[in-house]
Amino acid sequence: MVDHLVIKKTERSLHLSTLEGMLYGAMQGVGEHFTAVYAVALGATNSQIAALVSLPQFLGAASQASAGRLARLVGGRKALVLTAAAAQGLMWLPILLIGLLPLGNSAAFWLIASLTLYTVFSAVTSVSWGSIMAEVV
Repeated sequence: MVDHLVIKKTERSLHLSTLEGMLYGAMQGVGEHFTAVYAVALGATNSQIAALVSLPQFLGAASQASAGRLARLVGGRKALVLTAAAAQGLMWLPILLIGLLPLGNSAAFWLIASLTLYTVFSAVTSVSWGSIMAEVV
């Protein structure tokens, strides 16, 4: 016999995951794809732009190996997704503030550092999120 409560909960989870995916796509399209342009506007050099587009991706990919241990440390996959996604979202504050603060030549460094943390939080989130969605689907 099929439990109707389980079906409703699964349908709600699928609906919410669709909305989350749409918002994530908007965040990528509006923000992530323009970070190199932002760096140019901040006066970044070619080497700094190269670091901006490579270092966050490399460290983000490397951080995924620790996602399982982190999930156990914070109390499970859902806790890790909520914590890391919140941290990822909060990283937009320093990323955006860099353009408003008088940082001079160090602005590109702070952008690289902030974007690297943002990408690491995103990568760690995606491992647990993917695992949860595999169960839901």
